[in-house]
This record gives sequence, C-alpha cells and structure tokens, in this order.
Amino acid sequence: MSTHGITSGTHKGVDRWHGVRYAIVHSLLGVVLLVLFLSAPAFANSATRRASPPSQQYLARAGVSVVRLIVTYTTAKVTTSSLTTSLACTGLGIIVKSWTSTAANDANNWVLTDGNLVNPLGASCVPGSSSAVLSSIEIISSSGYTALPEKYNVVLPTSFAKLSDVTNIQCQTNPCNNGAALVAFSTSGANTLPYVDLAPTDQTSVAGLELTQSSSPTVPPPASLPKGQTVTEYDTNMQNYFTVTSVAAPAGTGAQEAGLPLVNTAGELVGMHINTLSSFTAADIKTLLGRVPALQITHANPVHDNWVSGIQNYYLGTSHYATAHSAFQNVLKENPQFQGVQVFLNATATPASTTGAGGTNKQSSNPETGIGAATQFLSSSTLLIIAGGVIVLILLIILLTVLFRRTRHKRELEQEWREAQSMSMSDSQIKAIQAQEQRARQEQRARVADKPTLVPDAPYPGPGGFQGSGVAMPPNAYSANSVNSPNGQIAQRPPQFIPTGNGERTASAPMPAMATPPVQTGQATNGGQGAEWPCPQCNEMIDRGSTFCPFCGVQLSPSASGLHARFRIPTDANAAFNALENQPTQAFIANAAPQQSLQDSQTTLPDLSRYDATRASKEINHGFVVVTRTNPGKKRKSKPNEDSLLAAQGSRKISAAQQFQQVGLFVIADGMGGHANGQDASRLAIQTIANYILPRISHSEEVGSEGLRQLLLEGVRAANRAVHERNIEQHADMGTTMTAALVVDMPSTTTLNGQNITCPVTAFVANVGDSRTYLFRDGHLRKVTQDHSVVASLVQAGLIEEDDIYTHPKRNQIYRSLGEKLDIEVDTFIQPLCVNDRLLLCSDGLWDMVRDPNIEQVIKSHAPDGALGDSLIQAALDGGGEDNVSVIVVHIPEESRRTGRFGIQLIDKPDSVQMPPL
Repeated sequence: MSTHGITSGTHKGVDRWHGVRYAIVHSLLGVVLLVLFLSAPAFANSATRRASPPSQQYLARAGVSVVRLIVTYTTAKVTTSSLTTSLACTGLGIIVKSWTSTAANDANNWVLTDGNLVNPLGASCVPGSSSAVLSSIEIISSSGYTALPEKYNVVLPTSFAKLSDVTNIQCQTNPCNNGAALVAFSTSGANTLPYVDLAPTDQTSVAGLELTQSSSPTVPPPASLPKGQTVTEYDTNMQNYFTVTSVAAPAGTGAQEAGLPLVNTAGELVGMHINTLSSFTAADIKTLLGRVPALQITHANPVHDNWVSGIQNYYLGTSHYATAHSAFQNVLKENPQFQGVQVFLNATATPASTTGAGGTNKQSSNPETGIGAATQFLSSSTLLIIAGGVIVLILLIILLTVLFRRTRHKRELEQEWREAQSMSMSDSQIKAIQAQEQRARQEQRARVADKPTLVPDAPYPGPGGFQGSGVAMPPNAYSANSVNSPNGQIAQRPPQFIPTGNGERTASAPMPAMATPPVQTGQATNGGQGAEWPCPQCNEMIDRGSTFCPFCGVQLSPSASGLHARFRIPTDANAAFNALENQPTQAFIANAAPQQSLQDSQTTLPDLSRYDATRASKEINHGFVVVTRTNPGKKRKSKPNEDSLLAAQGSRKISAAQQFQQVGLFVIADGMGGHANGQDASRLAIQTIANYILPRISHSEEVGSEGLRQLLLEGVRAANRAVHERNIEQHADMGTTMTAALVVDMPSTTTLNGQNITCPVTAFVANVGDSRTYLFRDGHLRKVTQDHSVVASLVQAGLIEEDDIYTHPKRNQIYRSLGEKLDIEVDTFIQPLCVNDRLLLCSDGLWDMVRDPNIEQVIKSHAPDGALGDSLIQAALDGGGEDNVSVIVVHIPEESRRTGRFGIQLIDKPDSVQMPPL
C-alpha cells in the first residue's frame, strides 16, 4: 500500500513563512549549542572541587552512598489562612542495599533514612501539617558519586489509605515518624549503585557524613519549605547541598539533619541519627533489614565489590596501587556514570602521587601530577556536558518539528473544510436535481409501459457466470435478451455491449431463451389494463404480474392471494450450497506446509472444487466455510505484495461444559512504507497476532464475550508494538493497517426485521486504518468497521458525500496505522452471526476499486467457494487493479456442520510466517 500516506502532504507555495521560521529556530538552537560548548569548561571546573582523593578512608568508601531526600506533601484542603497546598522537607539517607537490575521497575536500591521524612500518612517533618499526604520523593546523589547531582524518583501509588499500601516504603514503626524507614527506588542495569556495608557488630562511630554546600560547608539547609518559597524553588536550592563532608558524631536528638549516617574508621555503617530516637545502632539496622524479604536474597553488585576492593587497596599504600587501579577500572566499566572513581583512577595510575599505608597523603615530587589528574577529570566532565547539550538540542528540534507539523496539518484540514464548503450546493440546486430525478422516474415508468414482457433467464449455470459474458451475472438477474414475439414464441435479442469495470466494453453472447413462466389463475398478465402493485424492495409502482422490478432488478412472484408482489426464491436456490456442503474441505494442521495458490506467490486457501470429492468424511473438519484470496494487482504485479492475510480455524474442547467450541482467527494487514518495508510490516504484524492469539484460543478454558474482545484487542496492540519496535531498531518508517475477526461458536442476540433473535456465532472484530470488515446478510452488504482515513473523517463531518471518497485527492491518506507510535487506539466491534451470514475482510485494494453495491452483487451471485474469491479479485482488477488486493470470506453454515476434530487448523498464511506451538 505504498500509495498510502500517514499525514497530509505540503501545499505548494501556501506557507513560505513556514520555512523562514524553521531557519530562525535552527539558528537559535545553534547559538544555544555554541554557548553550551563554550561554558562547558567553566561548569566542569566548578564541578571539579577535588583533584585528589580524601585522606580519610571512611569518607571515600561510604561517602559515595550518602544521598539527600527531597520529600513533597500535599495538603488535604486549602485553609483560609494560607493558599499553600504543597509542603516540602529534606534530610539525609544512605544506600544500604543495591544490585544490578534484572527487570523493568525492579526496586533494586534501598535507602535507610529517618521515618519522619517519608511518613506516607502525614507530613510529620513539617510542624503542624500532619494531615498532608505524601506526593513525591526525590533522591539526590552525593559529590563523591558524580560531579553534578544525579536525581532519582521514587514511584508512589496514585492513592493509598494505609501504610501497607506503599510497598516501597518499609517503616520501623507505625506511624512511620517514630523510627527509621527504608525507601526503595529503581535504576537501570547500566547504573548499578555502590552501597555501604553494615558493621558486623555495634562499634563506636568516628564521624557522621553530611551533604552541604561547597561554598558554605558548615551551614545546614532549611529542614522544610521556607515561607514565601515555592516547592520548585526549594527543590532546586536543595540540589546544591550535595557535597559530602564529615562531621562529629552527634550526641542526643535534634542536633543534626534527620537521617545522618554514622560510620566507623573503615567506612562501615554503625548507626544513624534519628530525631525521635536516642540511638539507632547497627543491630537495629540489621533487624529492620531482616523484615524485608527482598533484602534477604543474595544479589550480585560488581560495582560495590570492586569499589570496596579498590578503596581498601588504595589506602594500604603504593604497593597495592596496581590492584586498586584494576578494581577502579572495573567499577567504571560496570557503571560509567560513577564519575567519582575517576579521581582514584588518576591517583593510582601516577606512582609519583602516593598515599601512605596509614592513610597520610604524601606530596608529589612531580608538579604536573595534580594538574594532569584535574585535566583528565575536566575532559570527562566537559564531554558529558557537551553530550547533554547535544541531546537537549536534538529533543528541542524534534519537539518543534512535531509542533510545526501539527500546525501545518491543522491548516490543511481547515483548507479542505473551506474547499468543501465552496463546493457545497445551494438549496435551489438541490431542488433542481430532485426535480430532474423525479422527471427521470416518470419517463422510466412511461418506457416500462411500452416494453415487451421480460422473461427470466435460463437457470443459473454456476458461480462462473454465463460463458462469453463480459461480467458474471447473478442467479436472480433477468435480461431483456429474450422477448415475446407476436406469435407467442421466444425470440433472441442481438448481442449487447456491457461494461467490464475497467472502462472498456465487451460483447456478450445472447442469453439462452426459455419459456414464459406460468401465471397463476386469475392473475393479470403484464400490461393488464394499467393495474399496478408496489415492488417489495424499492416500493416503486410496477405493472401487476411483472416477474422482476425494472427499477431495482429484484426477482418477483405473486403472493398466495395474487394481490401483492413478493420476492421470488428459485426452486434450486440451495442446490449450489448443498453441493458445496457435501464436498470435503482440505484440513490444514498448524505448522503444516499449505498448498500454493495459482494466482499469487502468497499461500491461499485451495479452491474447494479442485479436491477429490471421494475423500472420507471422517478426515474432514466441517467448520466455518472460509475463502481466501490475494493478488498484487495489475500495476504492482512485478513488485512484492504488501498485503498479508491469516486464516486459521478449529475446535477446542471446553473442559467445564465438556463440549467442542468452533473458533477461527482471520486477519488482513495492508503494509505501508515502500514495497519491501510494507511487506515486512504486514507480515510482522500477522506473525505477532498469530503468536499472541492462537495459543490462547487453543486452550480449554472457557472465556466470556468481554474476555474474547479483550484478547483480540491486545493481539492487535501487540502487533502494533512489534512494528513500532522494528521501526526504532532499523530507523524505518513502515506501518500497516489491520482488520481482524475472532469468530467463535458463542450465542449472541441481534435485531433482525424488528425482532430480537439469537445467533449461534459471534464475531469479535478489530480494525486500525482503512482495511475493512463487512457483514453480508439476507442479500445486503453492511460495513462493520470504520475507516481511519482523512476522507472518512470528512464524510462523518458532512463535508463530502460517501461516493466522493473514491475520487478525493486525499483518499489514500490515513491518520491511524500500526507501527507509528508505541500505543495505538484500536476500534473493536461485537457482531452476532446467524446461519448463512458471511463476513468479508478485505484490504482497500478491493473496496477502492469496486463500489460496495458491486461487492454486494458479487457475493450475492456466488456460493461461498473459491469462485467467490476469484470473482472478488477479478472485480478489483477490472476496476483498475491499482493496489494489492486481499479478501477473506467466512460463511456460517448450519450448526450441524460446525463440528470437527480438536485443534487449530491452518487455512492460509504468508510463507515467511511461522505458526506458534499450540
């Protein structure tokens, strides 16, 4: 479907200012990038506050795991004394457990902090605000870990009523503000964090680890949101307090920031400063950790292991520098964002800059050593900042491009609206057309009164039509090739020229003549003194005794009383279908190699008439009667077919009811994005929906109507995600439309002729794009799905007529398709199917070339066998064959025919699609 466009094209010369705006915006973004590049060294210099490792081992080892928490609360209601609805506070914490993430949203990092900060049921860290509700927790890394603060967000539930509802906050007590708490957050596998080790026994702490401003290390931050400051301003300000420093271990409560970690000389955690507790020791921490099951599992963390090894060897002296350097290299390999390790890499790579075994820092004899270390760290920071600036620039360009495209698309739709309004007719024009139609009807009636009696054609010979005719004539059609001669004999009319659908005219052989049908006693013959009766289909008045309506062509016969016309049913109407039922169907088992179609390289359903009718009936699976056909079309017969289709059916045993249930999955996908990409997109979509649905419907669990609708919906969404991910991987721009039907032996109620009836089968239908699903019932065709196209939206808005979609310049542009974005809106329908109903799935290659009334006529003229599929394809080719065309027809036979073997059978699929194990 390479003629399809997902968005509208550009109007030439309509908006020259549009290009000027692009140039201005891109120039401004270039200036921003230049400023970022020139200012990067200054940023990097400010970030490089320490060119050599600290002299204290505990500060280096544990300082990288200290974090700052910025917690936001929302008040339950606005008070009359204040308009503030959000509160915020801050405190410290330290990472006590971390491991390499193995799944999305894995809570793989745990921070120990003061429960007073993260109380889910009240802002106890803000005096007088206990009724506020926790709304967000932001965690900021220390300067020991990164040159600039790294931010992590804790995922909280949208609503919670009790403490246990928040699973990633584990409190020591209830309420949470009377003790310590553990807070979990997620990082990716490439961002595994170092954590602090717990001291094996209770030991005396040598220091507490604080996060302060580099310019004022002794000034603590405000514990809660100051009056007159917004939450955003407070959050930004608190990110400046991330420089790790050591302070004296506090004595008593309230002397330091809440959550201040306490460490020993080796850098192991021996306690924490909790404002409401006199002491919180290593034993208390171990008890709290033991209450969380996830923390009892041994997890791998190569960042922590190599970091501890590198620090221990570094502070043992120069003889251990090689081991330390190797460990630090492994740290950076596992987590490139761990910038703090770079200082130790520089120190261990330069023997002249040494640290003694006792931890005393010795001055380097080489004056360039410290400068070289700072320069290397500066270069790394510069590159990171430049890379960040480039990413921001690219995102801005993408955002502005999307905004401009939306504006342009809106402008084009407005232009189409104005054009449609300018083409709309006035009331006087409409009345003139109506008067002209009325005159034409009167003239037609006058001509009918003078015409000879029309007699029915010879019995319909079969689905192929009369030999020699330009088109396949329906079995209930009547022609004027035979007329009553004056002597009562049947005379032949000369050959007529009838259109073939492609603009040409083909001579047709005269229709075989037959005797005039018998007339009931007392019935007036054609032309009987002007007596008339109404046609039961179009309600036009016609001559009493007419055997067909000259206005709509329906076949007629008199009612039992002879006073009214009724639809005539030929005596052999069911002969073709009964013969078809008695023919065997070819059984295809999943993963078996199907036969090849004579029409196309893609696998299609073999024509039922080509099989040996003597096959044993016990080998046959009488299910739904299914016909599939696909063709590349006239104009693309030498190119890959971008259409793909899937047809599979079978029966499954429902364990609860101990009975077989017939099921079928039928899908048509029409690819876009160039011939090869379009074919890849449609076949990938077919493969994905088959993998998703077929194994599930082969199970024996009983599923209700809503469950089956949801199953089909999720199958289409899975196909969309697969095509979208392929676009991301290959930087492609392919897509596909899809219409799918999941047909199940499940009774459902519908309205027929004003009465509620129960149909034995239900079809669950889904579509995205402009591939369609139709219902054929009682001789009439009705569209089940709605096109997601520009012209369909114009028809719904009343701007154009239904027939205009075939000639509108934007008829091939759709606004929804699989693959364009990660999530897609899918239309779903539930359609009851009665006996003899037919479901038609097709790509736009059929309905764009053949109008709906003509499709209806083709289906009406054929039994549900291979000839029906061939005729639908041929009608599309005769109409121009400009696109690939694919059809699936599902006929609902009598209930007695819908029994068969257990399992799913393959009817048709593309060659490259592999069926899933069932």
